[in-house]
Amino acid sequence: MHRKRSFSETGFPKTRVIVEGLGAMGSGIARLLLDKRDLVSLVGAGAARPDKQGKDLGELLGTGEATGVIVTSVQELPRIEADVVIQATTSFAV
Repeated sequence: MHRKRSFSETGFPKTRVIVEGLGAMGSGIARLLLDKRDLVSLVGAGAARPDKQGKDLGELLGTGEATGVIVTSVQELPRIEADVVIQATTSFAV
C-alpha cells in the first residue's frame, strides 16, 4: 500500500513507521508515536488478535480521535510501505 510521503516542519520527510503487535508494549509505543506526528508518520499497525483487526488505531487505543490507520493482521503488514517496523509482539519469554 502506497501512501503519499509527508514532510516535517523542517522540510525533511517524516519517517514512516509500522507497529507490529498491539499488546501493552505495542500500544504504548503507538501512543508515543501518535504524540510525535510532527516527526513520524504512523502508516500501519498489526495485531495477531482478530478482535483488534479492522478498527481505527485511535479507537483501539482509546485516544478519542480517528487516526486513519486501520489495524490489520500481522501478515498484511509487508504490503505497507514504511521506513521502520517496530516489532512488539512478545514482551517476555515463556
